[in-house]
Parts: sequence; C-alpha cells; structure tokens
Amino acid sequence: MPSMLELVGRNPITYESASEKETNIINQLAYVPATKKLYENLWQQREAIGALTKRHLGLGSKDACTVFDPQAWIRGSFNVCIPVEVKSGSLSRKVVLRCPMPHKLAEAKYPGTVDEKLSCEVGAYIWMQDQCADVRIPHLFGFGFSDGRHFTHVKHRPFYVRIARMFWRRIYSFFRYPILSQYTRNRTSYDVRTAYMLLEYIGPDTGRVLSDTWDTSREDPGRRQKLYRSMARIILSLARISQPRIGSFQLLLVR
Repeated sequence: MPSMLELVGRNPITYESASEKETNIINQLAYVPATKKLYENLWQQREAIGALTKRHLGLGSKDACTVFDPQAWIRGSFNVCIPVEVKSGSLSRKVVLRCPMPHKLAEAKYPGTVDEKLSCEVGAYIWMQDQCADVRIPHLFGFGFSDGRHFTHVKHRPFYVRIARMFWRRIYSFFRYPILSQYTRNRTSYDVRTAYMLLEYIGPDTGRVLSDTWDTSREDPGRRQKLYRSMARIILSLARISQPRIGSFQLLLVR
C-alpha cells in the first residue's frame, strides 16, 4: 500500500490520517482515476466541443473555437468547466462548457442522474432569464443531454427559427398553456457523449468570485452591507412570483 493516498482537489494524505477521518476516504480514492478518465475523454473530444460551440453560437465556417488545455479547466465539486476561446473576425472572447462529473453523481449506479441534474439546472436558468431579468446570471447559449439532444437559444438561431418560435410562444400564451422556452432543438452530427451547458464566461472585467476577496474584505462594513443588500435584492426578485410548491425547476421537453 502506498505511503500517501492521492485525493482529488486536495493534498495527498497518509493512511494513518485517512483511518482517523469520519468521511468515506475509500469512496474519494475512486474519484481520482474517474476524474482522470473524464478529463482524457473530454480532451479527446475537443474538436467536437469546438464544433458544438460554433453551432450553439451560430458562427460561420471561417470562425474558430479552440478548447483550452486541461490545465486551464476549472473543477468544482460536481462539475468541470472547460474554457473555449472564440474568434470571429477581429473579435475574440471566451465561453465555458460546463459538464457534470458522472462519478460524483453516482451515474453508474443510478442511470439518468446526470441528465436529471442538468434538466433542473437548465430549468432554473430558463425561468430566471424569463422572470428575473434584473438578476445578473451568465447567459446560457445552449445545452445538451447525454443522449445526443442539443438545444440552442433562439437568438443564436436562423431568422426563420426565431419567427417560428415567437409564433408558437404566442399560441401557447393565448391558450394559457405553459409558455415555451427560448431554446429550440438544434440537431447536429457532433456529440460529446456527456451532458453539458454552454455558458457566458464571466471575466474580471464583469465580476470576481466572492471567495477571491472574502478573507480580505469581509470585515469592511461598506462591502459587507453591499453584499447583504445585493443578496436581499436577489431574494426579493425571486420571491415576486409565488410558486405552487417547494421543489426544483425542471425542463419539460415538448415532443
């Protein structure tokens, strides 16, 4: 047995230290090879990721989408975010492909967990974009499920698709059906074999992660008051529309 045990997102620990912890270290050890395998699979599909990004953004054949090296990827507790550089003419920007990590969601044991998680997150994004426009969230360009279904915001689709969607949204509204979202099916031969969301990249010119400044600024009364007021405005905006029950949003697909 090795003297040090490798864990994801933290320094290696000794066997003696692991045996004293109450957390399931054995389960965490399995995350290491699973994370490496996921990274390898996604990196091997970088051309498909670039092509899907172009598809969702409605770019032309002369535009380029380049996936950043894995060293630049951002990994959280349940997702990995892949930065993609987009070059269109003289303009350059970044977007982020956010993929759930199946091994963190017990996908192998409970098939469909990843798609269900994505459906809930997408549902929340769509609802907030429609109902709480005053709350600044990253723009959701598009998303896809592990079964190969892809959806794109209508603002990035051809003119005739936007017109058709607007027509059907009004029809649904007239008959008081649940309003259709702004996302339409976008069929493509490219597939990354995983669920994903393509999101706007929030850079330092727009904002910073709270954890970056929390330790240095949390004792500042002015900044703390601004934080609390901002959080209160978000809660009030979300609470303007009453919900019939406690739960999570979920995307319902109209066939």
